[in-house]
Amino acid sequence: THLGRAVFATNKSLVYNEYDNAYYLGNKANPYVVLVCAKDALVTSCDINENTKFIYGGAFEDCKSLTSIEIPNSVTAIGDYAFYSCTSLASILVGNSVTNIGEYAINDCVLLTSINIPNSVTAIGDYAFTNCLSLEEINVDKDNEAYKSIDGNLYSKDGKTLIQYAISKTDEAFEIPNDVTTIGKSAFSICKYLTSIKIPSSVTKIEFGAFESCTSLLSIEIPISVTNIETFAFYNCTSLTSIVIPSSVNCVGSRVFQGCESLTIYCEAESQ
Repeated sequence: THLGRAVFATNKSLVYNEYDNAYYLGNKANPYVVLVCAKDALVTSCDINENTKFIYGGAFEDCKSLTSIEIPNSVTAIGDYAFYSCTSLASILVGNSVTNIGEYAINDCVLLTSINIPNSVTAIGDYAFTNCLSLEEINVDKDNEAYKSIDGNLYSKDGKTLIQYAISKTDEAFEIPNDVTTIGKSAFSICKYLTSIKIPSSVTKIEFGAFESCTSLLSIEIPISVTNIETFAFYNCTSLTSIVIPSSVNCVGSRVFQGCESLTIYCEAESQ
């Protein structure tokens, strides 16, 4: 189930049902099937109805006074941007029936320190937890068949994709596990503590914005296994002074090193 942003919320002809601090759509049997949106952007809390199935895209977007939310076990999907930029949100409990967490769903929740992902979740959209500047750990239920956590960071279950590094960890160095082949979109974006990251020779792709604005990053070596470096991969890494692009790389996106004001780039010659 994919729930985009605010389509229902802009339709003035619909008659909404109210419960606590939110508007809903439903039917005679269940008036609260879809939580469409918060009553206004100033809500500080919301008791989601226990019969709700879906939280619509953008439902609580920019609710900057919302401090905590508990998603009941009836909910199966959290739409795109559902809690985007809830900058006071310090606690979110994801119910154990949620299967889908949409793109940017919990993005820019700058006070959130941890999140627990239940075993029911089978799909997490791009940038779901990006820009959560206080995030110290992402915990995945051990029985989840799609995802896992290692040391509080989020990976695909097979360990081949590093999806999200918990960017508020204060470690200065990090070694990416040897099973990883893809460093996901914005995986380390805005991590201000890391000065050194070791990429293993298993990695073949560095995705969009993977290390964007890692402003303390001094050292990173791209292994000969990497073939693809996507757009904005090292954007605004202002402390990075040198980097070697190995001959294995055959695709480099735009503005990969834009904003890296101190950087010298070396391109490895192809061996004969």
